[in-house]
Amino acid sequence: MKIGFAFTFSFFISFCGNAQTCAVKVRNTDFPESNFEQERNTFLSLEFSINGVRLKTTDSIEKIIPLNRNGFDSIRYSYTWNNQKVEAFSLCKFKANETYTISPCTCCGIFLITPESSAERGFVKFVNKSKQWYLGSASEFDFDSIPPKSSTDFLFSAISMNCGFRPSQITVVDPEYLHSELEDENPSKLLDEKELNVKRMVLARGDAWFLFLHGEKLVVTVNKKASEFKLELE
Repeated sequence: MKIGFAFTFSFFISFCGNAQTCAVKVRNTDFPESNFEQERNTFLSLEFSINGVRLKTTDSIEKIIPLNRNGFDSIRYSYTWNNQKVEAFSLCKFKANETYTISPCTCCGIFLITPESSAERGFVKFVNKSKQWYLGSASEFDFDSIPPKSSTDFLFSAISMNCGFRPSQITVVDPEYLHSELEDENPSKLLDEKELNVKRMVLARGDAWFLFLHGEKLVVTVNKKASEFKLELE
């Protein structure tokens, strides 16, 4: 059940004519230690659809990807974890004539996608046009206040230094989301795990996944009625 904002973004697919392209290849040998067997099996189960072009992490052939001229590029992927198939989706913005490498992430993710040149994590700016107060997260470490009818500065999309270029979660939540009773290590255990997850779902007003590659500046706008938020590049 999805609760909170509707999420809109520029995603009209246009590959007609002399479409610009980039290349994507796989490096699947980055498992030097035998104790990464589960991570290796999960990585090798990955299947991608990148702007409609299918790619597996067992492929040895570089794939040419047409770029979306009118909006974001899309990465749909699935993998097997604990005998369960998981499906996920991320937006990004590829550069023409660039080559990107998919490789394992054995830290706190499953895969990385890294450009050969101009690799740089990006920034997020939150714009709140509503009369409500929200918190926004552009990184895995901090939330920033988004007062009514205001905006933040561009915030760095920080993640663990060992993870590099993997999809990041951009989140808008109600301030109560950071209440002490919702913390994972809350000693008072006022809520059981199921109640905790439901409460978080209600308070997480909206989220999206974005893969920063070239220092992109992302703008997340909450509309006046606070019923949706929009994602676009500056």
